Amino acid sequence: MLSLTTQTKIKIAKLIFAAVLFSRRLAGKKSRGVFRRGDLQWELDLSEGIDLSIFLFGGFERDVRKAYDRLINPGTIILDIGANIGAHALPMALRASPDGKVFAFEPTLLRWKR
Repeated sequence: MLSLTTQTKIKIAKLIFAAVLFSRRLAGKKSRGVFRRGDLQWELDLSEGIDLSIFLFGGFERDVRKAYDRLINPGTIILDIGANIGAHALPMALRASPDGKVFAFEPTLLRWKR
């Protein structure tokens, strides 16, 4: 298996994003939008890595997805801590439906003004 450094992966992602953005601009489209991938509809910002992966490949972290496809059955109850935009929570909800549930949390720090 090919092993790439994080820096190399970031450079590749930037090149791919530039190509996608260029082609979308030629078509008169923006880098943000609503996209259907499989059975899910996503609101994506293609300048974000996870969003770009969903746009290009229909999902994020294919190995993780394969694992939960084996482990999750209808009726399963799941906690997704660090859910971000739901890249895993939404597909897991499809696997757990109709009787299962996914509780997704994104513990992003918010700054409150008094």
